[in-house]
Amino acid sequence: MIRNSTFEDESAILKLDDEFFDYTRNKFDDSLTEFQKLQIQNILIARISNLNSTCLFIAEDKNIVVGFVTGKIRTVDKDKADLNNIFITEHYRSQGIGADLFEKFLDWVKTYKVKMILVEYYIDDIDAKNFYKKLGFKESKEVARNKHEKLEFLRI
Repeated sequence: MIRNSTFEDESAILKLDDEFFDYTRNKFDDSLTEFQKLQIQNILIARISNLNSTCLFIAEDKNIVVGFVTGKIRTVDKDKADLNNIFITEHYRSQGIGADLFEKFLDWVKTYKVKMILVEYYIDDIDAKNFYKKLGFKESKEVARNKHEKLEFLRI
C-alpha cells in the first residue's frame, strides 16, 4: 500500500533512510559523512507533513515501511519538480513498488501543474538509470552535481 507519511512513521522512515544511506555510501560515494546523513534525515522529517511543496510517500507491507519516495516542487521554476529519492528495502525490490511510488509522486506533482520532473542519480548506479528510463525519463540538459547524472520526465 502506498500512502502519505505521518509523524507516526518517523522512526520507520529514518531506519529505512539509514539503509539507503549505507547502500549509497558503500556502493557509490564513500565520501558521504554522518553530518550529511543527519542533514538528509532532517529534510525527511520536515517532509513527513507534506508541507511547503514537498512530499514523502511510503510503501507498506503488513504495516511495515518497505520504501519511500520524496520530492519537491522547485521554488523558482514552479513548473519543475525534483524527484529526490526512491528507495525500496532490498527484500522488496523488483516487485513494482518503486513504480507504484513514482505513480503516487506523479499524481502529487500534477496538482501543482508541473511540466517537468528531474532526478539525479549517481553515474555508476546503472540500476537507477535503467529504472528511471523504464519509467519514461530521458537525458536532461540541466547540469548535475559531481558524480551524478540527471534525467528528466516530460509525460505529465
